[in-house]
Order: sequence, then structure tokens, then C-alpha cells
Amino acid sequence: MKTSHVPLNYHPETLKRELKPFYIGADEKDIKDMLKALGLNSLSELYSHIQPDVFMHTLALPKHMSYEELIGHVNEVADKNKIKLSFLGDGLPQYKVTDVVGPICGIRGLTTAYTPYQPERSQGTLQTLWIYQSLLSQLTGFEAINASLYDRSTCLYEAFNCSLRLVKDSTTVVIASTLYPGDIEVVETHAKETGLKIIKAPVNPQTGKLDVEALKKILNTTPHVAAVAFPQVNNLGNIESVDEITDLCSSQKVKSIAVVDPMLLGPAGLKPPVKFGTRAQGADMVVAEGQHLAIGPNFGGPGLGIFGIRYNDQDKISIRSTAGRYI
Repeated sequence: MKTSHVPLNYHPETLKRELKPFYIGADEKDIKDMLKALGLNSLSELYSHIQPDVFMHTLALPKHMSYEELIGHVNEVADKNKIKLSFLGDGLPQYKVTDVVGPICGIRGLTTAYTPYQPERSQGTLQTLWIYQSLLSQLTGFEAINASLYDRSTCLYEAFNCSLRLVKDSTTVVIASTLYPGDIEVVETHAKETGLKIIKAPVNPQTGKLDVEALKKILNTTPHVAAVAFPQVNNLGNIESVDEITDLCSSQKVKSIAVVDPMLLGPAGLKPPVKFGTRAQGADMVVAEGQHLAIGPNFGGPGLGIFGIRYNDQDKISIRSTAGRYI
């Protein structure tokens, strides 16, 4: 096949900048022209408002490397990394990204854009979100899973806000101290300058789990409590007494918010939150992080906040008080 070549409309050899080994944004003439436009004579005048003692007059940089040398150097530095054991229950678990993720993400029919106000079935992202929600519904047992929030911590905060709307005249929520500290910190940050009051339920030092007796005392002595948030696998790696906690919330008529790991809810895995409680009444809301289902950790992100709420013959109203959207 014959190909045609379109010539450049300039000669690189005639442009000094094109022949330089490094990209220099402005030459001496450019700098003088810019200073003239500013009514200045030198670069030092441009920074005359800065104290001289903070200037860095020399920059100790090593000799530049060629492309091949740089690759070797980066690999040499990377080899110094010492990968430590990643403890379950703390932060973002580091799972291997399943090989099937890439090919699925390449299916064009699942990646075409959609807009929330035009929910045509032919739009790929809408179909993808529906598949996602259906999968999470199967794992958790919850009838309604929204189309995701930012991450687990902000998702938990939205669950608390939802509980305030659902429980009349409520002002306070209880959060288990056995939750991941980073999530607790985010919730507390969001709650600042708002009317949301947060009480931390303590950990039992003998069991490494939430102190249920202390939780009972909090609920019996604190008015206007809307919800209790607790993990299934806590920050210390222990499985909480989820049935007892869920029963306690039911008896006190406060919302139970279960924080789970979807990766642990598959066949032969942990009990799904829809079955928490001695009567298998289930938690009222479920919160989780879904990043590790298909994406490797990358400097702490990106997150995928999973939120679910019950939607059945007994409760078709609570979903109206939730954040996010449902397919």
C-alpha cells in the first residue's frame, strides 16, 4: 500500500530549542520581553517581595541520565522496597487484581457514557452499574445497593445522615472504636460544624472486640440516638458479635449499620449482613469498601463506597432517605 508523507512546515535544525536535550520553556529574549511587559529589569525584581535569606542560590542535582540509564536507576531504587505483610482489617487490603478485570473493562458495550436523566438501556455505563448493584445485592443480601459513593469512610458518614432522617428527633450516632481509625477520623471531620453528635463505643481489651455491655449502657443512658455503626471484621482482625449487636439495635429501635468486606461474603465466606441477628432480621444498612474487588491500591485510592439499605415488603420507605442513585 502506498503511503504519503506530509512534510513539516518548519526545519527542526533551524530552531535551537528543538535541538536542546532538555525542554526550556523560555529563552533569554522571551524572559526579557516578559519582564519588559511587567515593567521590570530583572528576575530578581520579580521576587523582590521575598526575603533574600529564603532563596536557594544553587541546586545540587546529579548529572542527567539517558533514557536507558534512568530506567536502570529507577529499577535499582525500586528493588530496595521491602514489601511488608498487609494485615487484614486495617486500611485497604491488597488483593491481586483478577486477570479478567482488564478484558471486561475493554468491552465497549459496558463503557459507553450515560446521563442520569436519560436512562436508556442501551447506554453501557447504566448497564454496568446495574450489574454492579446486582452483584453486591447477591453478596450482601440487601435488596437496594446504590450506584456507589466516594469511599467507605464518606459512605459511613452518609449512612449516619440517613439514620438521622429515619429516626425522628434524633441527634446522635454511636460508632464502634473497633472500626478503622481512618474512617472514624473522616466521619468526625465531616461532622464538624454540623448538628451530628458522635459517641465512640469502647473496645473490650480482653476480647479485642466491641464492648457490648458498654454499648448497652450508652444506648440506655443517651437520648436521641439514631444508629450504631459496627464492623464485621474489626480493626484488630477479630470478628465482632454481629448478631448480639444487631439484636441490641433492634430492641433499642435504632438503626444498625454494618461495615463489611464484600470480598469475604462469597460462598463459604462470612455471614452476609442481611442475616445478622438471632432472628436473622439483618442490619438496617450496610457500608463497605469495594476498591479491592477489581482495583489495586494506589496511594490509598481510588475508593468505592458501597452503601445498601433494606427495600422489601416490610420497608419500602427508608430508601427515600438515602444518598446516591439506584438503577
